[in-house]
Amino acid sequence: MRTPEQAEQIAKKVVEEKFPSALVAFCAGSIVRGEGTDSSDIDLVVVHSQLKRAYRESFLFEGCPIEAFVHDPSTLKYFFTEMDAKSGTPSLPQMVVEGIAVWGSEGNARQFKEIAAKLIAAGPAPLSEEDISNRIYGITDLVDDFKSPRSRIEAIGIATRLYESLGDFALRSQNQWSGAGKQIPRALQRYSPGLAEDFNSAFESFFAKNDRKPILDLAEKLTQPFGGFLFDDYKRDAPQTWRDNWHQATGKLHHVEIYVSDLEKSTQFWSWLLCEHLGYHEFQKWDGGLSYKLGDTYIVFVQTEERFLETPYHRCHVGLNHLAFHGKSREHIDELTQELEKRDVTILYKDKHPHAGGSDSYMVFFEDPDRIKVEVVAP
Repeated sequence: MRTPEQAEQIAKKVVEEKFPSALVAFCAGSIVRGEGTDSSDIDLVVVHSQLKRAYRESFLFEGCPIEAFVHDPSTLKYFFTEMDAKSGTPSLPQMVVEGIAVWGSEGNARQFKEIAAKLIAAGPAPLSEEDISNRIYGITDLVDDFKSPRSRIEAIGIATRLYESLGDFALRSQNQWSGAGKQIPRALQRYSPGLAEDFNSAFESFFAKNDRKPILDLAEKLTQPFGGFLFDDYKRDAPQTWRDNWHQATGKLHHVEIYVSDLEKSTQFWSWLLCEHLGYHEFQKWDGGLSYKLGDTYIVFVQTEERFLETPYHRCHVGLNHLAFHGKSREHIDELTQELEKRDVTILYKDKHPHAGGSDSYMVFFEDPDRIKVEVVAP
């Protein structure tokens, strides 16, 4: 079984070999806490200065299992606030707080630890009345099945689900951080050793003696302050967007196909704009053309045949005038404008920029290699 010191040394080697450009890296997990077993892995949080996307990677390094969570500062903060804080399970910030900094400056490590610690100290987002009702309804459904199981095996399956559902409810209903699986008993112990003992006793009674009553009593005790078990008059609305895809797609733009005078120049321009700034990816490629896709819509660029190149494109003629795209924010428009200027791309209506569409608008207009007008507008 590895020691925390051995885990730290392995983590440093991993970063040196696989993530040498990282700003900072933290070695975390049960081994670092001194609770490791022979099968424990090493959790590694790696923060780069910038990434296209965050990712998680599992691999063996010198026979040791490694779970790497790879981010840049913006994706790390997004996972902190939008994923972990809203789910009530602070997995990533907890790793940063308890982790040992094995790479990067002390200043960077301290900064990320402070952000994570502040989030954990603030607690999870409170459950709404609807959240509480939905959780109690789920518990009620499991309890009803648990009262009269068809077999011992069926009862075991229900009990395992009840453990996590009841544990999560006990914690979240009191604005405490929760967890999943093996994290539940740890979270209960931190919050209330007495409640943790109630859980242990109730579930041990069932698994060791086949006595279901302590679990049923525990479920009633936890839900009673919120009105008790819930079935009659319960209603849960599905989101309006939960509809068949065919109905969602009807009437939406499927694709746009544009013929260009120089496919190579157009590819360089549109690959940069669409893939690096607007979230598209290359979809299809063939001799004489390629396409880019975002969601269900794609844009196609095709090399015009030489015999049709005599008549140049002009956006004021009959046909396409311009393409307009949603931007992320006003800051995104400013960043894009700077990049366009660095690339010597013609910015249109500079005297009115960034309000060329009106005083309440925020956008940038520019031209592609064929002088097709392009617009990116902030929300």
